[in-house]
Amino acid sequence: AVESYLLSRYQLGPVAAPVASPSGGLFTGSATVTLKCDMPGADIFYTTDGTEPTTASIPYTHSIVVTSTGTLKAKAFKDGFVESVTTTAAFTSTADFTPVNVTGLQLWWRADAGVPSGFGDFWQDQSGQGNHGWQTYGAAVPRLVPNALNGRPAMRFDGTDAIAFTNRSTTVRTVFWVIKEDPAAPPAYRVVLGDSGTSDFASEYYGQLWRSCCTNANIVNGQTWLNGTPIDGLSTSRPRSMSVLSLVTTGNVTAGNFGWSPGYTPWQGDLAELVLYDRPLSPTERRSVEEYLLSKYQIGFVAAPVATPSGGMFTGSATVSLVSRTPGTEIFYTTNGADPTATSTLYTGPIAITSTTTLKAKAFVNGVEKSATTTAGFTSDTDFTPRDVTGLQLWWRADAGVPTGFGDSWQDQSGQENHGLQTYGAAVPRLIPNAFNGLPAIRFDGGDATGFTTRLTTTKTVFWVMKEDPAAPPAYRVLLGDSSTSDFASEYYGQLWRSCCTSSSILGGTTRINGQVVDGIQTVRPRTMSVLSLVTAGNVNASNFGYSPGYSPWQGDLAELVLYDTALSIENRKKVEDYLRIKYWDITAAPGNHQVTLSWTTRPAAGTGPVTYDVERGTTSGSGYVVVASGLSGTTFTNTGLDDQTTYYYRVVAVDQGNRFSSREVVGTTLRVGTGTGLLAEYFNDPSLSAPVVINRTDPVVDFNWGGGSPDANIGADNFSARWTGQVQATTTGDFVFATNSDDGVRLWVDGQQLIDNWTDHGDTLNSSAPVHLEAGQKYDLRLEWYERGSAALVRLSWSYPDQALQVIPQTQLYPVAP
Repeated sequence: AVESYLLSRYQLGPVAAPVASPSGGLFTGSATVTLKCDMPGADIFYTTDGTEPTTASIPYTHSIVVTSTGTLKAKAFKDGFVESVTTTAAFTSTADFTPVNVTGLQLWWRADAGVPSGFGDFWQDQSGQGNHGWQTYGAAVPRLVPNALNGRPAMRFDGTDAIAFTNRSTTVRTVFWVIKEDPAAPPAYRVVLGDSGTSDFASEYYGQLWRSCCTNANIVNGQTWLNGTPIDGLSTSRPRSMSVLSLVTTGNVTAGNFGWSPGYTPWQGDLAELVLYDRPLSPTERRSVEEYLLSKYQIGFVAAPVATPSGGMFTGSATVSLVSRTPGTEIFYTTNGADPTATSTLYTGPIAITSTTTLKAKAFVNGVEKSATTTAGFTSDTDFTPRDVTGLQLWWRADAGVPTGFGDSWQDQSGQENHGLQTYGAAVPRLIPNAFNGLPAIRFDGGDATGFTTRLTTTKTVFWVMKEDPAAPPAYRVLLGDSSTSDFASEYYGQLWRSCCTSSSILGGTTRINGQVVDGIQTVRPRTMSVLSLVTAGNVNASNFGYSPGYSPWQGDLAELVLYDTALSIENRKKVEDYLRIKYWDITAAPGNHQVTLSWTTRPAAGTGPVTYDVERGTTSGSGYVVVASGLSGTTFTNTGLDDQTTYYYRVVAVDQGNRFSSREVVGTTLRVGTGTGLLAEYFNDPSLSAPVVINRTDPVVDFNWGGGSPDANIGADNFSARWTGQVQATTTGDFVFATNSDDGVRLWVDGQQLIDNWTDHGDTLNSSAPVHLEAGQKYDLRLEWYERGSAALVRLSWSYPDQALQVIPQTQLYPVAP
């Protein structure tokens, strides 16, 4: 206040920024806010919708009453003076979800509240614990930067700054940051939380989040998440674009400040929010806080709706609520297994489920599909399920009980509470929507596993709905894992069982794939989604899906896993097997040139007679079907002579002893082959994309392996970089997964959203994005950045989508500039 008085009296600098009192924070009911400018004769204008104030905004004449969550922004103006910087004060109603709603909160700093001076000499804690931030040394005080991200401020640290906690915390278990490192920051050892006596949060010289030598083991062995996706902090770099970074530790760690520890370089970059808890949050709690922050700062894609409950068994009826934490979204849903569109049912309130149903939901913005699909399968207890057969010990299903969308928590449906869990972030598998028959699966990437809550030592019958990734290299794997046995050992070249090592109780039992008895010593692991069943000759052991010591982790999909402690009778085994085969009776539509090829799995027959199939087609979803083929005994049909601009809707009807059983509806479009010529490529003679462009050309595809060389004689063999920009055109409608192979760092943006961020030195590494929904024929902005530090130089840009395995994105789908 005294500074502002002197600056205004002597007319030094711009108009003083208005001071909001209170300076943001939580309120109950309403909050009364006053604005003051210390420069005489200055006029204050403000907004309450988060937009920047101008002299056409609301003039401040009296106190402002805030009654709902919102962002107040104010500026002061005076003739002959430069207008003031923006003052931002965000007010949050206690009726809305915030980190305070999750118990164990110890500290909550937010740059849009509790920074009255506009600098980090004092940062008011919003947790209610009084753990304010402070800095008494003037040369180490960071400053508040307005509009750092999507209209919200951040605290900027210049490489010499830090802010201390009022109370040093020795019991930190969960942390959330909204943070970025300055892209211009030089390599340095830094900490993302500091302490005068420890370096628990030590970070690597070349940017990796954690140091294998020095970061506290409770952090390294815990879960690290970046923008809602689990990562390996030992190989993933500190984010250089504003991101939500989350951490759940395996034990207590210590922090006394943000920015500095002895022997480490102070932080250089922005911090918009910092949230600490003294307990490990559950997966659903972690996701709630994470999505609150992602939504608030508009980072990443629109959040998929959250279904509560997330599927499962019910008696009588179930009431389901849907919520998307992204503001401004509408949720559309279906209850017939079809993918939701903007013409599906709009969610306006809780949904009553009274019969076995697959609920699907998507979030839309202005009628445009923006989120991935949420699937929640609800099963009435009046229908047959694996629970109707005695001895059930575990039942995981990807369409129920996966509340976070990842395999860190997989709720057991058997009633035995044998839930799946994974506390190590780098080994967390992810949920893939519409993996098979419109139902999701958990995808294991070759480094993942999900543990049982209770190790099972009396397993005698197992059912899997699974497939190995067709791109998985040969490896010794296990179909069920255990910490001390390899009962379910599988061969290097893919055979289900190993004569030398698989338990004799399995080798002496009966193995089936899709109902047919197979010799597991000769038959390979299925590479298309299949129902695999096993009845053993005795007890076997299992404590996880995915890994046993000495074996490579599973690489592929798991949609369902069912275990019994009894050897099921032929009748009961067939009941469970047929239940799974019918549930996953799949139809797919593969696009082609002026044609669509339909494929489906064999549906189990009710009796001894053959099942035949009719194919129906319509041009409107859900109605108007006409038969285009009938009496088929095979499981494929190609519909030719189709219009490239028409969307077709198909279903297959199984005819069994006069009864007709319809499949789910699938969308069929012809392949939208583009006319692209490639992407605009810019090559630089440094690894930071900052030197003058050496080469400017159109690359037809991004699929380069220069070995120890470079793209051109004018570019050195090491320490160079490249950027590819343009558009990518979707060949079909569906969820696409983008992937890069790189040596070294790589970043990818599609449609303005960052999908891949591994800006670190590394060898040939495959990075895959979360699924992204694209529409057939639509073009989307694309930017790929890559650098080569030393030794081998390699970069490849690929994608996969339903019915298309991972492939280099073809030239026809890449365009160098927007049309």
